[in-house]
Amino acid sequence: GNSCMRYLLWAAYVDLDYQGGGFTEYSFYNPNKNAWDNSTCTSEARCAKMDCHNEDTHFQLLGVFKEADWDEWFEQLFKHEAYCLWTNNQYY
Repeated sequence: GNSCMRYLLWAAYVDLDYQGGGFTEYSFYNPNKNAWDNSTCTSEARCAKMDCHNEDTHFQLLGVFKEADWDEWFEQLFKHEAYCLWTNNQYY
């Protein structure tokens, strides 16, 4: 038919101060409590906010990309320790 191809757009950010501790270097925002959750910060090196979506973040934009096979993209993302910050309906 006349269907259109749908793409997933995603952005990659880099933290130039990253020390190699994985998610243990970051606190995550808990929207249910309206506060930053530092429980994952077990790294002695640092505890930075995972705030790449904010204008005043310390993260730097690496690039914006598009992906046609979004099922595979999500599978790989969560396979490699990704952390989902948003609910399915939050930005619709």
